[in-house]
Amino acid sequence: MTGHNARPRGLPLVAAVLLFVAAVVAVYWILFFSGTPALSEVPCYMTFQAAFPAADTWIAVAALVGGIRLLARKS
Repeated sequence: MTGHNARPRGLPLVAAVLLFVAAVVAVYWILFFSGTPALSEVPCYMTFQAAFPAADTWIAVAALVGGIRLLARKS
């Protein structure tokens, strides 16, 4: 039987996924607000995406904090 403080096997992978999600969301919004031409210029797309900055910021912050706290093994 493993000890109570043994590191779970998937913990680094879950932390890495959370940190990756935070980074991708941040990069997306940086590109979106910088007017990168690779993003769609269709008006309905731009209107739809403009509704998400607050929600995506919350997701990115939660993923970042969760990944860091998992790696630090803090509750």
